[in-house]
Amino acid sequence: MDIKTMVKLYKELIVEKIQKSEKKVFWQICDKFTEIAKKDPEAEKLFKRMFRVAEEYVTLRKKWKDLSEAEVCRRNAERNELHDAFILLFYEMVEYIEIQTKETWEQELCGNRRWMGDFAEYFVQRKEILEERMDILAALEWAQSHSNQVMYLLNASYDLQQAKNELINQYGFSMEQAQAICDQRMRAFLVIEKQRLSDEICDLQIELNLFE
Repeated sequence: MDIKTMVKLYKELIVEKIQKSEKKVFWQICDKFTEIAKKDPEAEKLFKRMFRVAEEYVTLRKKWKDLSEAEVCRRNAERNELHDAFILLFYEMVEYIEIQTKETWEQELCGNRRWMGDFAEYFVQRKEILEERMDILAALEWAQSHSNQVMYLLNASYDLQQAKNELINQYGFSMEQAQAICDQRMRAFLVIEKQRLSDEICDLQIELNLFE
């Protein structure tokens, strides 16, 4: 391996490490925001305003490279305004949390404009992540309520792939949902596990409601 290739690989590893670190920070911030927004009406209002602005900003940001030079010049001020509005709402949320918890909340994102833009994008993706998880939970809940059908289907299938295909063809599940159903262990059909799943669905729905 030559020096140029080694340097390139090293840079890629560094970038990957930074991205993983950023995602961890983003997830922690979202957790804090949603935690207080779930139980505080004022925080909920702030959260929803943040999300609406983030959606507008991220929509424009994603198609930025496809805009013509004239469009970029025309919409640059709009992009900056949305970016600034999101940053302002972010600071408002942090300040509100500090007042309510009486704790100083130091964040790595503060003062870093690029990171704030990346966080806005992750903030919007958070809803998609939650929706994907909700789809999986809905499939698992169905399986728990139709255990006899699931067992019959598994017993009649030659292999795992056939079982997944049957779930998809007969019940309209996605490949991811079918995989999740097939991956369930027998204990998933216990009453206590059904209750845990139901509790997670309720909690997830409360959080999803914040993104409306």
